[in-house]
Amino acid sequence: MKQIIIILTVLISFTGCKQVNENKPTKIIEEKRETVFIRQYPENISKIFKAHGAIEKWNTMENLEFTMKKETGDEKTTTALKSRK
Repeated sequence: MKQIIIILTVLISFTGCKQVNENKPTKIIEEKRETVFIRQYPENISKIFKAHGAIEKWNTMENLEFTMKKETGDEKTTTALKSRK
């Protein structure tokens, strides 16, 4: 009886620990989703974007510079668009 239990234990341990070595190539499917936000701008801002070549062009600009004529002389304003400085 002891021999049967030992034989069964040995058989179960060898068959239970069997490692399957499958070298099948796996396909990794990568899905890219791009979220596009369409914003509604007020009419006066939309006119500015249109005058400067659309919103995409406006986003590539680094600085905004303009001059206002005043009685005391011209006032020149320069603004960094990304940091608003």
